[in-house]
Amino acid sequence: MNKQVLIFCILAVGLIACSKDNSLNTRAQIKFINASINAPKLELFADGALLATDIAYPNASSYLFVSPGNASLRIAALDGPFPGLTIANGTFNVQEFEIYSFIITDSLNKLKSSFFKEDVSSAGDGKSKIRFFHLAQNTATTNVFLNNVKIDSNRVFNDQSTNTATHKFSTYNAGLVQLQVKDVAGNTIASLPNFNLESNKIYTVVLKGSPSAAANTPQAIGITVLPYN
Repeated sequence: MNKQVLIFCILAVGLIACSKDNSLNTRAQIKFINASINAPKLELFADGALLATDIAYPNASSYLFVSPGNASLRIAALDGPFPGLTIANGTFNVQEFEIYSFIITDSLNKLKSSFFKEDVSSAGDGKSKIRFFHLAQNTATTNVFLNNVKIDSNRVFNDQSTNTATHKFSTYNAGLVQLQVKDVAGNTIASLPNFNLESNKIYTVVLKGSPSAAANTPQAIGITVLPYN
C-alpha cells in the first residue's frame, strides 16, 4: 500500500438528526467488519476515542457503543508499512438504542463501504438466524444452500451496500448443517460442512477472499461465520 491516504465520506441519513447524548442508557451499537482483502490489522475510532483494535481480515469487532448523533468514525492501520495511517473516515448519523453494521470491502485502492441499521432480535429456543454477505471480490454470482436447499439466490459482490433485503436475518432450526455457496451453474465455490447453528443464536455467513489468492491464506476463497449475539 502506498502512502496515499484513502478517504471516503459517508453520511447515513436518518429521518431525524440527533444531537450528541452521552447517556449510557441511550447509546447506539456498531459492529465493524474488515473485509478489505489487502487491509492490515485495523483500529476503529469514534469522535477521536479508540473503540476497537487488532481487527484483521476477514474478522469483525464485537458490538461497540457510540453516543447517538453524528458520529465521526475513523479507520486506521494498526500495523503494515504505515501504522496509524487513516484508511477511511466519515460521519454517520446513529440513533439512540439502534444497532448498525459497518463494512469495508474490496482492495484498499478501490475501497467500498456500507453502513446500515439492522434487527438482531432473538431467534428463539431451538432456532437460529442467519444471513449471507457476498464479500469475495472477482467472484461469480452466487446461490447459497443450507443442507442442499437453496436459501438465497443471485447474490453479487457487495450487494448488501444497495439491497436492504440482504440485511435481514432468516430463521432456521438449530443443529448441525452444511453451508454451501455455488455459482449459478451449480459449481461449489466454498462450503462449510457440519457447522453448528446454536439455539437462539444469530450469524452472518460471509463469502470472503479472491479466486486468485493463494490457498491456506486469509485471502483464499472461503466462508467465514460471524456471530451477531
